Amino acid sequence: VCGGSAEPLPLADGQGDLPQFPADAGKPELEWAFEAWSRGEHARVVSHCLSAEGAQGVKNRTTADGPAFVAVIGGIAVIIRIQTATGHMVIETPVARLPQTQYVGAMRLALELSASTRSAARYAVREDTLFLRIVGRLDSMTPAVVQSGLKSIVSRATDDAKVLSTSVHARVLSPKEHVD
Repeated sequence: VCGGSAEPLPLADGQGDLPQFPADAGKPELEWAFEAWSRGEHARVVSHCLSAEGAQGVKNRTTADGPAFVAVIGGIAVIIRIQTATGHMVIETPVARLPQTQYVGAMRLALELSASTRSAARYAVREDTLFLRIVGRLDSMTPAVVQSGLKSIVSRATDDAKVLSTSVHARVLSPKEHVD
C-alpha cells in the first residue's frame, strides 16, 4: 500500500469515472461533442469537431441521405456526410483533377499512395476528380475518431497533392474550386 496506512482502493474491471477521451482544457468543443455522441446526435458531433479543428467557412445542409457539412481546414476543403439510412459517416476531400493523358498512371499512383499508409483514408475517383475518403459506421465514429480522421485526411491530402502534381501533372484543387 502506497502512502503508509491509507486504505487500499478496491479495483474492479469496467467501473470508475475516468474520462472517455483525453481532456483538453483549450477545446471545450470536444467535451460537447462527446456529450452529443452519447445522445446519438451525429450532426452536432461533426459541428463541434469542426469547430475544435478551427474549420473556416463551415456550411451545412440537409440532403436526401442526411446532414452534410463543407468546411476548410488548414487550406483544404473537407466534406462530411452523415448517411442516416445506411448508418455511415463519410469524410472526404477532393485532392486533384487527373490528367487525361496520364489517367492510368495517376490511378496507379493513387492506389500506391493508399496502400503505403496505415491510414483509413483511401482514394476514390468521380469523373476526373480524385477524392481522399474515410468511411465509418456512425456508432464507431466517436469525436476522437472524427477529429483524428479530419487531421489525417487534411495532412495526407496536402502531402499526396504534391506527389500527384509532380509525378503525373495532376492539377491540385484549391478550396474555392470545390467548396460551393
